[in-house]
This record gives sequence, structure tokens and C-alpha cells, in this order.
Amino acid sequence: IITLPRGSDAAAIGTLLADAASLRPRGTGPLRPGGLMLRYQPIISLADGRMVMVEALSRWASEPVALTPIHFVPAMERMGLGKALAGAVTRMATQDMARLPWPLKVSVNLAVAEFERADVAAWLHRESRRARLPAHRLCIELTETSPVVDRARLARSLR
Repeated sequence: IITLPRGSDAAAIGTLLADAASLRPRGTGPLRPGGLMLRYQPIISLADGRMVMVEALSRWASEPVALTPIHFVPAMERMGLGKALAGAVTRMATQDMARLPWPLKVSVNLAVAEFERADVAAWLHRESRRARLPAHRLCIELTETSPVVDRARLARSLR
């Protein structure tokens, strides 16, 4: 976990997150466990008031409050850790949902660059299968901050 000093501001956060070595693990994965955490926003059916899905919202554990994606995702993407972050969020969300005693769907945000990967469908299927989460319970949203530049390329990745 990266702990921010009390009273730190955006510049201090940027400096801390720009240090790629602090985000790279000493183990095998590209992100140390413990820093990244998920919060789940419920999505409710207006027809009957039931919770039908949750959206996985990533946060970075810090003091005194967890950082929202606007504070850490751009820095991680600049460091080339976007794919690792997408993988970690997807893995955590599918594992969390697979442990639930009822079949709740989960939506995970992906940047356009991650969604346009040639292997995105196989990768997402692998993650859901690894967690023992039926694939129909994993939904993907494009992040609001990553613009679609090549619509044809995006359409190809949807097939």
C-alpha cells in the first residue's frame, strides 16, 4: 500500500505515483496486492427495485482517504501499467462476484486502448473462467476519460 503523507496535495500524489518502482511488486504480478481496492456501486431495476448489477469502482488505498481513479489511473497508464490495472480490476471483480451466494452481474470499466486489444474477448473469458464466474455475469464499460478515436477498430474488437 502506498501511504500518502497527511495534508498532501495533487502534486505530491503525482510525484508518488510517478515512481513506477513503488507500484511494481517484488513478486510476479505488475501490481502489489493491497494498494488497489474495489468498491461496488449498485444498479437497481426501476421496474421492481431489485439490485440487478454492480459497477466495480477502483480505488487506491491511502491515508486519510482512498484515491479515486482520476488521481492514479492516468499516472499508471503513462507508466505502461494500464493493462496490468485492467487485469487486476477484472480479476478482483470476477473473484468477488463468484463468491456471492446469488448470481449478481458486475460491470468493469476498461479504457478504449485495453478494449481494442486483439485478445480482449479471450482475456475476459479467461478471467471469468478462472474465477468460476459465468461469462454472462461480466459486463464491460468504456471509461469516460478515454475517447474513441477509431470507431472501425472498436467495432472490430466487439466481434
